[in-house]
Amino acid sequence: MIGNKKGNIGEETAAKYLMSKGYTHLQSNLKVGHDEIDLLMQDGRTYVFVEVKLRAAGGGAAAVDKRKQARISKAAITFLYENGLLEQPARFDVVEIAFKDVGMDITHYENAFPVIRGRFFF
Repeated sequence: MIGNKKGNIGEETAAKYLMSKGYTHLQSNLKVGHDEIDLLMQDGRTYVFVEVKLRAAGGGAAAVDKRKQARISKAAITFLYENGLLEQPARFDVVEIAFKDVGMDITHYENAFPVIRGRFFF
């Protein structure tokens, strides 16, 4: 459970950071089938699916590889479809939280990757 607590702290921190930038927090830990999206936010009319990465010293965004991008893409499109929102603008962001000796650095990658089409998807 320690890892889960750490993840929750990261997601909370990322959500607060994005809200300070004017985003609206819609949901945390959005489960879609077997997949999960860390945060669902809204930036104006745009639905933003956010992957949060915690690291001791950066490099978290690189951990969102093509396989992870495909899983997030599939979950996001499924969510939008099931909620009648396919016509709404949407994007994928990554928030990297790097712990430093004192405090942390937060890096927000807007529109971090495009929709990844998979074998059973599109």
